[in-house]
Amino acid sequence: MSTSSLVQPRSTHRVDAHVSIIDGLISQPLLEESSRPGTSGRCSGPGFHVAVFHESRDFWDDRSTEIAQAAGREREADLAALSASSRAAGRTADG
Repeated sequence: MSTSSLVQPRSTHRVDAHVSIIDGLISQPLLEESSRPGTSGRCSGPGFHVAVFHESRDFWDDRSTEIAQAAGREREADLAALSASSRAAGRTADG
């Protein structure tokens, strides 16, 4: 199996879902006390909101370099697509 076949294709739907989660978190008030992550992969606390956008599979059964590098490339592609979408929408890390 080639490394390129292990990388998921990028999806506009996936980026749109991430942007929707970010917009939802921005609109929520910050909690006074930290919450624990629930099944949604989200938690909040004083001054922060956290959401899991990408979680790679476990590597217990196959720790090969090829598999780990493919997962890293997938994560980087997701981050690049989300970053590009944010720049196109005029969002920046500073607000």
